[in-house]
Amino acid sequence: MEYVKKGSRNRMNINKNHKGINKEFSNQILLGMISILLIPILLIILLMTQQMSYHKKMESFISNYGKEITDVVANNINYFISNDESNKFSIKDIDWDKLIPDDTDNIYIIVDIKRNLIYRSKGFELDSNHIKQILNSHNYAIKNNGYNDDQFIFVTSEISKDGQVLGTLIILSKDVNLSSNYKQFQLFSILGLLIGVIISFKLLYKVSDSIISRYVSINDSYKKVNHEKEIYLEKYLRSEKLVTMGRFASGIAHEIGNPLSSIISSTQILKKYELSEEEKTDYYDKILNDSKKIDLLIKEFLDFRKYKDEAKIKVNINDIICESIDNISDNKKNHKVELIMDLSKSLPHIIADKSRISMAFTNIIQNAYQSIHDKGFIHIRTLKFEDGIRIRIRDSGHGIKEEDMKKIFDPFFTTKDVGKGFGLGLFICMQIIHSHNGTISVHSNYGEGTIFTIDLNLDKEGSGEKENTNC
Repeated sequence: MEYVKKGSRNRMNINKNHKGINKEFSNQILLGMISILLIPILLIILLMTQQMSYHKKMESFISNYGKEITDVVANNINYFISNDESNKFSIKDIDWDKLIPDDTDNIYIIVDIKRNLIYRSKGFELDSNHIKQILNSHNYAIKNNGYNDDQFIFVTSEISKDGQVLGTLIILSKDVNLSSNYKQFQLFSILGLLIGVIISFKLLYKVSDSIISRYVSINDSYKKVNHEKEIYLEKYLRSEKLVTMGRFASGIAHEIGNPLSSIISSTQILKKYELSEEEKTDYYDKILNDSKKIDLLIKEFLDFRKYKDEAKIKVNINDIICESIDNISDNKKNHKVELIMDLSKSLPHIIADKSRISMAFTNIIQNAYQSIHDKGFIHIRTLKFEDGIRIRIRDSGHGIKEEDMKKIFDPFFTTKDVGKGFGLGLFICMQIIHSHNGTISVHSNYGEGTIFTIDLNLDKEGSGEKENTNC
């Protein structure tokens, strides 16, 4: 069974909430940007799709446009070649000027099967590089149609004899309307893309401005709430201290009040009645025993008070544990108990009140000794844990009963025999650990032993230094 008492971690929770808000707004801005950037991306995809569709339509148009011309010219050429009975026929020997019409709007090109230029009509002016590009390009294979979006379109048709392909007829044609339409399409595509990008950035600006304004508003509200929470926390801690002091004072009054009432009652009886010597001795013994109880309580209280509040400094927790063990007098140690020290040699320093932390460890270790009636062990371990240091003190003593677990840190609760303690030790230990923004927890199975776990937070000022320390 485990019971935990946690210190004040409200500031840590506030910081976590603030980080959560920042993360939420970052995600919103990211989603907004992605959503807005999708607009030009989708627009680009749409334009590319339309461009592909446009190309296909143009290819179909080109094929229909050149079909009549290529059919007429190609049929004439193929007819001439088919009627040539010479076995040594070559397309290089043909007088192409007689077969090709005189046409200034088109250029007629004849190539052999190796794409070598055989004939080129006059027609319109065309850069020779364009012709070379067409002849050398694998994109314009025989039987395929294509176009140049800058100056001309062209279509192709095979030249064959007896089913054998001898070459290709390529007709290049000017088409001002086609070129103009394609350029207009490109212009509108670019303008559409630019407009889409501008709209996207405007939307992005508006969304970002809206999100930032909302964030600033919530952040201001958060600061206000945070400030109010700090004020409330201060009041709460102050009231908690008052409640603790009240409980403590009530406990002191009760623990002193009972024996004090007994002393007063015994004194009054001795003063008022004539008693035998034996009866007087009994009352004197009772007064003495009750006085010893009060004296023991005062001494125990003063033992804790001697650890005065000191300024918090950089300390090594291993050193403090070793000092705490030395603070326990030999008569309070069970020498049959094996003390096992497992102290990390690479612990960072922490910022702490050395005297009060030492008092807390001394009390827990002393309780561990007292819980072991014969042979046993106490195992003390220190280690770096998450954002702090963890100290585990385990003993093989008789453990704590389940019904006592929830009261173990209450003031004046004790499981020790009468006269051996008043139950202030663990209560004050808990107060000390909480004052360092730490936590203390206890796990115990009755008859098997107890484990106390203390977690202390690291401080940025002291977290950088390390020492190899061991007892």
